Amino acid sequence: MINEALEYLQLGKSRSNGHRQTAGRPFVTGNDIQQMAKPAEHFIRQYPAAALAAAFVVGVAIAWWIKRK
Repeated sequence: MINEALEYLQLGKSRSNGHRQTAGRPFVTGNDIQQMAKPAEHFIRQYPAAALAAAFVVGVAIAWWIKRK
């Protein structure tokens, strides 16, 4: 999953509209994504039940918000 995200975020890859951006430093590197994901992974490993409950609550809130519109 991380590899697919990296491929999508790298500069120099062709976009769906056919334009190519200049080759250079990737917009986001694999190390950046891993550093951003570490707190969430740590929380999920330490408190799996709380993480599941939080995901459920967020899902219910989003569903309720969508239904209201």
